[in-house]
Amino acid sequence: MYPSKIILITLCTMSFLILASVCIMAWNKKNIKLAKSIFFLSLSAAIYSFGYTCELSSNTLNAIKFWLHIENIGAPFIPTAWVILALQHTNLNFKYDKMLNAFLLTMSSITFILGSTTEIHHLYYKAVYLNPAAPFSTALIIPGIWYHVHDIFNNLAILTGNIIYIIFWRKSAYPQNQQALIFLLGSLFPWIVEIIYICGYIPWGLDPSPATFIVPGILYGWAIFSLNLFEIAPLAQKVIFQTLSDAILVFDAKGHLATFNFSCKKLFLYLTKKHINALGLTIFYNNPQICQLIQKDSDKVLITDINDKTYHIKRTNLINYDKSVGFMLILHDITYFSDKLNSLQIKASTDPLTGISNRAKLNEDIAKLLAKTTEENISIALLIIDIDHFKTINDTFGHTVGDTILKIFSSTCKNNLRKNDILGRYGGDEFIIILSPSDPSAAFKTAEKIRSVTAAKKIIINSHNNIKITVSIGITVTNIQEPFSDINTLIKQADTALYEAKKLGRNNVKLYTGEQSEQ
Repeated sequence: MYPSKIILITLCTMSFLILASVCIMAWNKKNIKLAKSIFFLSLSAAIYSFGYTCELSSNTLNAIKFWLHIENIGAPFIPTAWVILALQHTNLNFKYDKMLNAFLLTMSSITFILGSTTEIHHLYYKAVYLNPAAPFSTALIIPGIWYHVHDIFNNLAILTGNIIYIIFWRKSAYPQNQQALIFLLGSLFPWIVEIIYICGYIPWGLDPSPATFIVPGILYGWAIFSLNLFEIAPLAQKVIFQTLSDAILVFDAKGHLATFNFSCKKLFLYLTKKHINALGLTIFYNNPQICQLIQKDSDKVLITDINDKTYHIKRTNLINYDKSVGFMLILHDITYFSDKLNSLQIKASTDPLTGISNRAKLNEDIAKLLAKTTEENISIALLIIDIDHFKTINDTFGHTVGDTILKIFSSTCKNNLRKNDILGRYGGDEFIIILSPSDPSAAFKTAEKIRSVTAAKKIIINSHNNIKITVSIGITVTNIQEPFSDINTLIKQADTALYEAKKLGRNNVKLYTGEQSEQ
């Protein structure tokens, strides 16, 4: 047998065996959409390679024509399978994808039908002869009009698939870009040889294309084993990734944005595909929590506010064969739980009757402000206020009237305080006000204003009765030179001043000077 024929038969046989192996691997993963596309492509190419191997091994025209029909089962569907694979692998979705798939399958089916019935109409092959110029038995094909149509369709389909992979290769990160490059290179070598064959540069009309499928077959097998093609997510976001309610940002090992899902797009309105491969620190420079997790390989969970909502952010490293290939930031909306927690905290620190701080919250605020006096070298004032003869009011008019008076007095205090001042109910009819910062003169002025406004107020009980109330107020102010560290001491001082105000006949304000008599 002629040496060049032996070599070509051997290469075609190897091509068939490699493609058949890829078929089996893809079939074993047929539950994965990508595996189905690879199976369709490798099966079409394997049938073509097998048919051409047998054609080259034939010595009669009838045998050659028979194997041409076998080749025609697979060859017409190779370009269609290639475009479908590229679209699914890169998850490129567009408005007319179903129409495109239908068009591709229709073109391939027409070629298959016309190729199988060419002896009737001669639209695919006008005639098939044994090539008299060849030193061995090989076909001399006279192409029909549809043969040329299919050639154009075949090359346009390969070009389309390659453009899809080139675009995605430029935009994707590892391992997606490596997968894209492998599939791109796998198509280029057979395509180049196909063009050379169409131009008539291959002697004796031999078709080396089936032999060239060795290259994509080996590359596809390598992608399946070495890059876990069927074990990790495909090149682009799958439907499940896009429909997750959590926002997910995927970065490569160097902190460049690799991909993101639709929830991210809704959360970060400025985020577009143009940010793919951009440095994450540059994209999210205005969010310190995200930047902190991008910079540091940390398991720490952070909380951030975005667009008036609260998010829990967690970093998850992506490991492939003990090697870090990147990481994900998962942003989970916890606004509802955060609001509920804040609501519970407010309830736990609020007096239910008046809506102001309760005793526990007051003690907490006083402790914080005392620490602040030392750090910032400022003084604060604490006022203890007692409603005069409140027990008598309760006994005479009832607790409902007493509750109304407490509410009205709380509103009176709030209306005469600064934004940063703190008001709370310490117990019963006793209230505490914290003025920060303040000095003795300013504290006395505020207390006197509250006392006088309260004394001038007439509280209507019903059409026949109204009440006028008065309050006694004790004041203490922290000394910058001698900062307090004991809450109880501060309250005791204000209480001592309150006792002195009551001794003066009530409806009075008294400032603690250290000279008052103890209760």
